[in-house]
Amino acid sequence: MEKSFSPEDYKMLTISEKIMSRAAGTDARAGDFVLADIDCAMAHDGTSVLAVKAFT
Repeated sequence: MEKSFSPEDYKMLTISEKIMSRAAGTDARAGDFVLADIDCAMAHDGTSVLAVKAFT
């Protein structure tokens, strides 16, 4: 079920909620599980190379 929100509600979201809401095309709040398009990804440790190779 897709949630809708007004521009006034959008102002009250955190930056992470705004990013995930835009990527998912629906209202995303803290604690929600969303399916979102990935346009950029970042990893912090040396195992990220192995993870990327496992899924490509």
